[in-house]
Amino acid sequence: MKLAYKNFSTILEMSSQTVAAIVIENPKLLYKFLVDIRRTKEEQGDEVILSDDNRILDFSKCVELLTDFIQFDLNQKTLLSKITASLDKISVGSSFYHHSQQILAQIENHIMEMAAEFPCEIVCEKLNMQNVMKAAGIAILDDYVNLPEKILAYMELARDFLNKRLFILVNARGFISCQDMQMLIDAALSREHEILLIDSVEYPKLKQERRLVIDEDFCEI
Repeated sequence: MKLAYKNFSTILEMSSQTVAAIVIENPKLLYKFLVDIRRTKEEQGDEVILSDDNRILDFSKCVELLTDFIQFDLNQKTLLSKITASLDKISVGSSFYHHSQQILAQIENHIMEMAAEFPCEIVCEKLNMQNVMKAAGIAILDDYVNLPEKILAYMELARDFLNKRLFILVNARGFISCQDMQMLIDAALSREHEILLIDSVEYPKLKQERRLVIDEDFCEI
């Protein structure tokens, strides 16, 4: 994939073999670049263009922007909704349909038995597997103490359930040691994830890294 930005003359290239990195030493330019990424992701601008094989991609659908590694939560509403929807689809598939219907029948019978003494007749109008799973409060077990492992786990989930193709990590190297970052990149590329690292200062170069530096005077190095 390639990422082009109106204020850069260099086009950033990502692949499943190399990780793209950009170091922006000018704070104002860094801030504007990140704001424009956010605006493009939220479909409020078109300053950043993502393409693959000369085909323009939908930036909002393909890109995941990670900026907060302190309150980094796997249990995001959109992701959980997709997981629940996938479970619902599985529940009506050939492998689970019969058992799912048995469970629903058992739940309905249990409710009817509990309401047997009521002076009215009740019905279960919204009893289906999707509502059962929503009531179950399905969540992703988030017991990671290692940030790189958590990031990699999120990449897997975001690709599988949200169809994300490019992960942009902002100043992640401020929270991850050089050794752990290399391990993260090795694991991510082995799983064919495409990554763009954005930093405000230079760190030791990763084995698979293709780096662009933009200095205080906007010179691209």
